[in-house]
Amino acid sequence: MLVRLFIKYVADKYARRTDALLEVPEGGSFHDMVLAMGQKDIGDRLNKIISKLAEANGLSGVLDVPEVNLNDDNKLGDAGGV
Repeated sequence: MLVRLFIKYVADKYARRTDALLEVPEGGSFHDMVLAMGQKDIGDRLNKIISKLAEANGLSGVLDVPEVNLNDDNKLGDAGGV
């Protein structure tokens, strides 16, 4: 949850700014997370979005840690096709 809040903050503050402290790459914004809602592969999509933001800012292993796999039914449960 904290990672998503951080991405929302970064996207709101720095998107489309050339003087930003952090880069919001295409496909790595909170808006991309919103677009993933309702998709069957939402967990995989969220993992990829977080990874894009992390890679663009040298935060790999900080934001996109394997322990926070949003596509792992064993950790997050199964929505039963919802």
